Amino acid sequence: MVRREVGFGNQLRKQTFRAEVPPELPMNTLEQTALWYLRLNGYFTMPNFIAHGDGGPRTDVDVLGVRLPHSREYPDDTARLQIPPQKIDVVFAESKAGRCKLNGPWKAGGRNHALEYVLRRVGIFESDCSISTAATGLYSRQRYENEKWVVRIVCFGAETNGTLPEVTQILWADVLSFINQRFRTYQAQKAEHQHWDSFGKYLWERLSGNVVPEIVDIMQGWEAECPCWP
Repeated sequence: MVRREVGFGNQLRKQTFRAEVPPELPMNTLEQTALWYLRLNGYFTMPNFIAHGDGGPRTDVDVLGVRLPHSREYPDDTARLQIPPQKIDVVFAESKAGRCKLNGPWKAGGRNHALEYVLRRVGIFESDCSISTAATGLYSRQRYENEKWVVRIVCFGAETNGTLPEVTQILWADVLSFINQRFRTYQAQKAEHQHWDSFGKYLWERLSGNVVPEIVDIMQGWEAECPCWP
């Protein structure tokens, strides 16, 4: 809900409006949830990274995440997230409401070179040749690794997809369970969160108790409580 002053001069009065909620909000809620899961696992995150390609239709990465090899705070979801030891981990995260799947540009190369654009902009590869090599690995296996880096695609969804064996697939139920466990175990440390964004504060309200809601409850609750959008 949003409160505004309406009228003129001495006739100002308070009036309450419900913030307009666009139809794409549920997917954005999923992207935000994935972002916070990655953030709590030590990743620096950027939402909605746009890849323009070479003169063709653009695509986007729901969440771009980078984790440095010596990051440590509290125990992370290392096994489920498949965090590589002693390497910089660059994650392109896709968020799906249902079964895990990948958008077209992440499955096959094309003349738009969207993935090459993303790799070039991230800036971990020095030459066009190394970018092309990494892109080839990502197109074929959704993962590229050398002695310093891991670049991979992570998909969040309600169920796994057997046709994507090389993709790290994480279920929403496990995401919410991890966040709940983190908030409850380190409640005293995380209680100082007044500088979090509004969605982080919302997750704290919903996931710091004894009951873990389902992802649809998180989506519907955020739609009802979101103070503004975007």
